[in-house]
Amino acid sequence: MHDDVDLVLSDREMPGMDGIELLSRIRDRHPGVVRIMLTGSASLDVAVRAINEGAVERFLLKPCSGAVLRAEIGEALRRQGERREAARIRSGVRRRKRQDLEVSRDARGAYALSAERVKTLHARLDSGPLAFLLDED
Repeated sequence: MHDDVDLVLSDREMPGMDGIELLSRIRDRHPGVVRIMLTGSASLDVAVRAINEGAVERFLLKPCSGAVLRAEIGEALRRQGERREAARIRSGVRRRKRQDLEVSRDARGAYALSAERVKTLHARLDSGPLAFLLDED
């Protein structure tokens, strides 16, 4: 499946493979793809399997009008866009946190170096003003 696939609409009954099995495989391999099941044989068992195994976003009954189908697909894609945007924002926040930690570590290291430098200068001063002036450091 290509990365540009956003949604799969599957019937439950298909030749060769059950729609729930198909959507389950898609969920496992491409968890970001929205999955919608359309069926003419609705039962509680089928609906539960579709939700639990196929992780369907919507479970629609046939006959389903074109207007309802368009609305459900549009809404599912809108929610998917919101999830992607939220993931993008979380990723940016994590990246900024890592950068802030690096800056903080660098600043602590610079402070530790300057504190060590001050100790060295104090030690030189304690050994006498002439030793401090003659030191080439």
